[in-house]
Amino acid sequence: MNPTTMEDALLEIERLNTKCELEYTKGYIQGYNEGYMEHQSETMEQIDIQKKQLANIHRVSNNICGNKYSLKLHCLQRWKKYTHELRRPKRMLITPITTKSRPDYNEQMERIKANDLHLWDDSVKNNSEIGDYFGYVVNGSIGKIDIYKIIDISSPKDRLISWSNNVGQENRNVITLSQKCYYSGTLKEYKEILNYKDNWNSQGTQAAAINLGHKYIRHVINSII
Repeated sequence: MNPTTMEDALLEIERLNTKCELEYTKGYIQGYNEGYMEHQSETMEQIDIQKKQLANIHRVSNNICGNKYSLKLHCLQRWKKYTHELRRPKRMLITPITTKSRPDYNEQMERIKANDLHLWDDSVKNNSEIGDYFGYVVNGSIGKIDIYKIIDISSPKDRLISWSNNVGQENRNVITLSQKCYYSGTLKEYKEILNYKDNWNSQGTQAAAINLGHKYIRHVINSII
């Protein structure tokens, strides 16, 4: 591949990342400091792989940026942001928007418009973490999913008064979500990426298995970085 645009360069970098699997599996790559990688490896073979990867990344950025250091640094910083976002496997928490939950959903959309905190409750396991992703789902053969990011977590005592009628959910943590919607897609696409059956529908607030959810999160991050 001979990239001709910045986006082509980022696609090529992603291909190299996937091939080496360094940033997802071992966490060897620690980051860049103005375009130079600081890393630790366990074997000489791994060091060699990282050197080749770094050389490929610089080659791709050189094809696009030439001697324009600021553009080259921008390309590398975007790559750093991409690898940092994927370093810790993140959960993908989803909740269906149904007739019952529609009023709560509408309330949160109004809170976003008013610049208030965007809140929802965690799954029954209460194991979401800051940095995980959250999706509102509309079930159907095509369906819809809107992706937000979990930016804070608080205890059940911070639940909204308007949630008082949600019987059985009083012990769930409160998750604060980004006001920004990071990605909008179809439920059909979500099911295809996670290899779910066509007739699968979201039922209740729950997280995908972390290995499956991470596959979809990679797809989301590819679209937004």
